Amino acid sequence: MSSERVRLPRRAGYERHGMSLAPEYRAWADMVQRCLNEKCPNYVNYGARGISVDPAWAASFIDFLACVGFRPSRRHSIERINNGDGYVPGNVRWATKSEQNANKRVCGNSKNKGVSYRKQYGVWRAYLSNPAKHIGTFKTEADAVLAYNREAASRGLPLNPIPTLVVKHEQ
Repeated sequence: MSSERVRLPRRAGYERHGMSLAPEYRAWADMVQRCLNEKCPNYVNYGARGISVDPAWAASFIDFLACVGFRPSRRHSIERINNGDGYVPGNVRWATKSEQNANKRVCGNSKNKGVSYRKQYGVWRAYLSNPAKHIGTFKTEADAVLAYNREAASRGLPLNPIPTLVVKHEQ
């Protein structure tokens, strides 16, 4: 975390809450920093990507806590349900590491979770991140997505959109 923190304006009628050492406060403060402070090392993955914080939450830890509540256990940390959206009411929850691993943004050469192209072998791979499980290799991305979705459904995990087959007609 950068030593230079963003200073937010205090609201009128500001009251001390006595929770600056609480884990919920640390989660809130880190959330605000990574989204609003360009000098924060994690800003590139949050604020620079357009991930924002609800203005009421950015200005008030108490407003954030009233909406999100206390974390259920030491194993929980703050998570955005839809990774493309910001920290706003309805898109934030407390989640365990394994729940967060199942909800990572898609990286790599496929737009689908749990699917990647293995260039050296010329195949598509389907896999689960947590717990780590290789589902199989496939000739097409669509087949890999379908295999991932079958495995994810059996575990109650979010599914990828069902791929559509594009047929080219020769003229």
